[in-house]
Amino acid sequence: MADSPSKPQPAHPRRAHAERLPSGSLSPSASLTGSLSPRHMLGTDQSAWARLAVVVALLGLLALSYHQVAGLPAAWASQATGTTAASQKVQAQAQAQTLATKLSQTQAGSHSQGSGQAQTLAGFTASHRPKHHRHHRAAASSQQHQQPSHVHAHSGAATADGSGAARTPAAIAATARGAVSAPDPDGPALYTMTFAAGYKPSDVCVLVASWRRFEPSSKLVLFVNDEDVGAFEEAHPGVVVLGTEEPTFPGPYAICKHRFLVLAQYLKEHWRDMDGVLFIDARDAAFNAPFWTSPWVSSTLRADAVAVVLEGGIGDDGEPRLLPIKGEKYNRKWVQDCHGKAGLERVGSLPVFNAGSAYGTAAAMYNFSLLITELLVQTFPAPLCNDQGLLNWMIHALAPDGLPFKHEVQAPGQGPIYTAAYGLPVEVDESGVAHVFRSDPVSGARTASYTPALLHQYDRDELLENAIRAANGCPPALPAAVRRCQRRWYCRLWTRLIGRPAGSRRRLGEQLG
Repeated sequence: MADSPSKPQPAHPRRAHAERLPSGSLSPSASLTGSLSPRHMLGTDQSAWARLAVVVALLGLLALSYHQVAGLPAAWASQATGTTAASQKVQAQAQAQTLATKLSQTQAGSHSQGSGQAQTLAGFTASHRPKHHRHHRAAASSQQHQQPSHVHAHSGAATADGSGAARTPAAIAATARGAVSAPDPDGPALYTMTFAAGYKPSDVCVLVASWRRFEPSSKLVLFVNDEDVGAFEEAHPGVVVLGTEEPTFPGPYAICKHRFLVLAQYLKEHWRDMDGVLFIDARDAAFNAPFWTSPWVSSTLRADAVAVVLEGGIGDDGEPRLLPIKGEKYNRKWVQDCHGKAGLERVGSLPVFNAGSAYGTAAAMYNFSLLITELLVQTFPAPLCNDQGLLNWMIHALAPDGLPFKHEVQAPGQGPIYTAAYGLPVEVDESGVAHVFRSDPVSGARTASYTPALLHQYDRDELLENAIRAANGCPPALPAAVRRCQRRWYCRLWTRLIGRPAGSRRRLGEQLG
């Protein structure tokens, strides 16, 4: 997720201020001759007040329109709609209860194969956690392949209840469309999953095209708005497209948080039929080499773990250059919004983890998404708390006491995913593959550091982005100035006024980094 160095900051509401208007307009001759009568001056004042009233009214309309397009903080929204503080509190409690119900429904679908993993939160019990999914695929256990030891042959598209049909939890209203089995029925079931709600099909051109280049034997799953399923299926044949409902969470980071609830609901149904899961941002991630055969990925899958990715770059000496939470304004704010000043003080000196990419076995990723979702429910009253603030808290504050899944830390340059927004230059060769370069600390000569399997945040550099887009057969990106404007409320309002359908959520995807 979550684009600032880690994730783009969503458009924040800001109050508009009327310009100070003059009470009257006096020409030089009038002021010198004193020819203005008291009645004339009174009329001028009335005209000025009328203009001021019109401006104030227009600003009010702008504020209301902005609330509809980008979402005001809860306090502003209640003022705009006349909602009392008491009714707002009741509504928030009801929404929190709805989320808690969804979470309990999600947890109830799993069955543990043992309780050997550490527990962190009271809401997570051993009976709710899959420890490993190999025992649920006994039908395929005799067909061992040259894969990591935990991988077994895919046994078809059966769901958790064994019915063979893709069931959809009513609580999340996600509709599975298309097959959920790997193309090779004898191979491992490897899935790349991303949340593209709020985007157009063209916004994920690079991700889909690069997946076809480097990972065609795996499966790509896109979660999109219900009304956009047909458009995505038509634009991207062969991709699994799932519809999803409106986010339940309040605040400007609703989609960032909602995606983890949707992921948990989907994995509840299908984790037993999946071997590996990669969960990434939709707009600014691109495959750059075969991902699932990477030695780093194979090691994580053998360990039945989740790999979380540190933000930062690589120094000229080849060592990671990490980013402390307190040293980056967005992450500092996100952690404080989630856990207050005391929470920021506790973890502020530790490095930033990015919520926009994680991978691991399906069982471990299921437990990972469940824990994130429970933290989202716990912090529901904090609308400015987002998924990245929670991820950093989970790894830095909760992990020392034990998490309900094994986790591994990927440092910059020491894993399959590279955050291109930091550090050394990234160049694309003639074959369309990106390489990370660094300089020799003694001679100064440039040497290739490594070739990542996945590039994240490649769109922070306009030249690099267009090179990646060209390599994947996608049209050039809009100029940076235009995209910056698109993240501003006044540009969204202008787009709305010139004909975008009311209620459209196309730009909500801007919240995802």
